[in-house]
Amino acid sequence: MHTKILTLFFLTTSLAFSQRVNWSKKVFSCDEIARANDFARVISLDTATKVKLLCSPRGSGEAIEVQGAKRGTAYFAREHHIVWFKLVAARSGQLGFRIVPDSEHDDYDFLVFKSEGPGTIDKIKSKQLQPIRSNLARTKDTNGGQTGLLFGNTDFHIGPGPNKAYSAPLSVQKGEVYYLVLDNVYDDGRGALLYFDYFELRTIRGVVKDSNNRPIKAEVTVENSKTGETYASTSSDSITGKFMMTVPYDFNPSIAYVVSAYANNFFFMEELVESDHIKYDSSALLKLYLPRLTKGQKIRLNHINFVGNSPAYLPSAKPSLRRLYKVLKKNPNLKIHIEGHTNGCTNGVVHAQQLSENRALTVKNYLLKRNIDPERMTTEGLSCQFMLFPSNSSAREQSMNRRVEILIRDL
Repeated sequence: MHTKILTLFFLTTSLAFSQRVNWSKKVFSCDEIARANDFARVISLDTATKVKLLCSPRGSGEAIEVQGAKRGTAYFAREHHIVWFKLVAARSGQLGFRIVPDSEHDDYDFLVFKSEGPGTIDKIKSKQLQPIRSNLARTKDTNGGQTGLLFGNTDFHIGPGPNKAYSAPLSVQKGEVYYLVLDNVYDDGRGALLYFDYFELRTIRGVVKDSNNRPIKAEVTVENSKTGETYASTSSDSITGKFMMTVPYDFNPSIAYVVSAYANNFFFMEELVESDHIKYDSSALLKLYLPRLTKGQKIRLNHINFVGNSPAYLPSAKPSLRRLYKVLKKNPNLKIHIEGHTNGCTNGVVHAQQLSENRALTVKNYLLKRNIDPERMTTEGLSCQFMLFPSNSSAREQSMNRRVEILIRDL
């Protein structure tokens, strides 16, 4: 199975693509954060897209401004450790953000208000102006305390306790002003990173077929190629094989997408789609052809890649590993042979041989931990004998060489 770089076309909700966001970073000291626990001393982020807080906020300030009902979802039950930010929308589109605490033991809650100009704080304090987004969930026990606004979520307000980590993104216009207020529930907390992201919504259309060009009903998923984060999932039509999904088009040019399809009695298919190739308006279909499970067939897994000179797989490999597990789980008679590969033999053939064997074992161990019978899996290291890109002149080519391939031994 060969992964292709596709020149893929999407339908878009907007044609304003030419404007790029300035990917700027701001860092705020412990003193600056400590002072901004009241609206009167709000920190201005301007149009920054990455913000580093060197410390956690300390205390609730001189005025209680965003405290509400104990069981509410739109206000903090009480102000613990508060910091206020003023954000100016860098462009028009959808705005999301992610709050990543330095310590997984911290629990950051947040509220977002849209400015109404002079008198905004008085309206906030009197509850005339309510938050347009909030998240009070306890996330330290589920995802290391991360929270924010994320594509794929539809709830504007998330209540306290174990709950969804992310609320719905905002639709913003360039130049609009918003206020973000954070509350770290716990004492003696640490700092955090804030990532702000602008995107537009596109509709991806495609079709899934078998090798004989017959339509297939399949599960189709779009993911971030670097993080493995799922953007959207759907099923193709059983009669036509067609599918349609709304996905985010990110204005960060380094983002790429993996579109995958899976159906019973077939192996999965994955296609890499570069961000720069999806910004045009077209009705062209993405075509995915699934290989039927066949004894003796060899399948290349181009998205199970590894850290350089290491048997550890990259975070982006996790979705492909989950799909491989799913194929084995749904086909209990399937037996596979896992082949590991390296990006050259720079440190010697013996070292490369051991590394390739360990990479194959890494995949086998992943499946063993999920109760796949060890008798169904054999492994082999092939060193640098079969590099996809012998010249390995780019980082992408080097990563593609650090891979595993699957041989179907029996069904």
